[in-house]
Amino acid sequence: MDREAKTIVRVLKNKYQDKNEVSFFRDEASLGLDEFEKFLLTGPMSSAGYVLDIGCGVGREAIALAKLGFKVKAVDIAPAMIEAAKEKAQEEGVAVDFEVLDVTELEYKNTFDYCIFSSGVYNSIPSKKLRLLMIFRLIGSLKPKSKIFLPIGMSRHPKIISRSRWVDFMRRLFYQFEYGDTFIKQVSLNTKSKTPVFFHNFYSFSQIEKELSESGFYVRKLLPGLWQVSKEPDEEVRFLTSQKNALLLDTFQKIKKEFSLSGIGLWGLKGIYMTFNEYPDPSYRPMVDIDILIKKSSVAQAAEILVNLGFKEISSLTQRSYGCDATFMDERKLYVDLHWDLCQYERFKGVINITDDFLKRAEGNYLAKEDHLLYIALHYALIDGLKSDNGRRDLEILVKNNPDLNFKEILLRAKNYGIRQVLYYALPDKFRSCRPGPAKRCILDFLLSRDYFWARFLAQVLIFDWPNDSLKVFFKSFKKFFRPKRSKKMSMLL
Repeated sequence: MDREAKTIVRVLKNKYQDKNEVSFFRDEASLGLDEFEKFLLTGPMSSAGYVLDIGCGVGREAIALAKLGFKVKAVDIAPAMIEAAKEKAQEEGVAVDFEVLDVTELEYKNTFDYCIFSSGVYNSIPSKKLRLLMIFRLIGSLKPKSKIFLPIGMSRHPKIISRSRWVDFMRRLFYQFEYGDTFIKQVSLNTKSKTPVFFHNFYSFSQIEKELSESGFYVRKLLPGLWQVSKEPDEEVRFLTSQKNALLLDTFQKIKKEFSLSGIGLWGLKGIYMTFNEYPDPSYRPMVDIDILIKKSSVAQAAEILVNLGFKEISSLTQRSYGCDATFMDERKLYVDLHWDLCQYERFKGVINITDDFLKRAEGNYLAKEDHLLYIALHYALIDGLKSDNGRRDLEILVKNNPDLNFKEILLRAKNYGIRQVLYYALPDKFRSCRPGPAKRCILDFLLSRDYFWARFLAQVLIFDWPNDSLKVFFKSFKKFFRPKRSKKMSMLL
């Protein structure tokens, strides 16, 4: 923990040591479980077990759960809160193991059946790095197939031109603060101290899901504001995923056979490669479609073969003419995306020129692993806006399973293609040297945190290394409004 984080935690601890705060939470402890916790008891926590309660305060949740037959270990950072909680448990006649503990320093292993957070605790942990470290340690403290339940609050975005936006920009420009970090003075109705304490604001569900997913575990939204994190996906989800993945693999094998008979080269991309070559169990990686790379000269012949196999093209003729892929669907609603240019979108043509190089280095029916990592990083950053759970996990699995990956070569290729900053946002721990300057990083972090089309578009424009590439993408995006229309007959020939 760095010096700034230690200072923030110390101030937070002192705030909750205040007698007015302790008095407020002691009165609140008699209220019992809230709506989120009652929901958990009807489903995910329907059977009694050993519960770890994070940020227990004066024991509202811990005492109520103990009365229902759960064994409870409850921790809090403030000694005054723990002392009051022990007194309250003694008054209620229940046994709860209370302990003063900073959750980021948790050391238990395979001990608990459930882990629950008090509201606001997750938002109070300074820096995403510490929050994810805490999730990692908590998962290690749980028994196999156990889960963490986190109530996480959301806030409205501050106005574009506002004091809070300016303060946020200046903090992040000169200090190691992140977008959403702020300070609040009132933590309860009894707050009298004017000392501000740290609080991290999330502005959308996708922002929360993206951060939790970066822990490397499986994330599920149970209710608006209530999230579940686990080592493995739910059994029902795994069963449905394995069934669909098996269908998609069988379809891919049939397509590969027909393409081979017709002399068409084929390379599997993203999901079809990752699911059956890198993941330990195919049910861990839900597939949406089959992504296939072919040479542009084979597009018409490949489309005809897919039609003969029962597929129907659902992408527009304009997309086929001007774009870089075409989408097909069969009666089972299985999708196949034919790619002949890996530039992702038409507006990136002439800027991202990777297809020919990737094909030269391809191995069998798949891209070379270094190239596949680059391609997944591009898709994750440019198309998914860093919000895809599959994209993030694919990158982590690829790095974990292949210690022989040549990162120097990946970095060199990214430099040649002008996408080093894409690598930083896709894999910040591995490519920290590629991060943009403070001002550009502030702007990109803000844009990537928003769910609006304009924000994603501007992020796509600015994420390139060189300003001339960004300008090319920006101006090419508006050309389609002025391009001449092509006839249907001409489009079919392309």
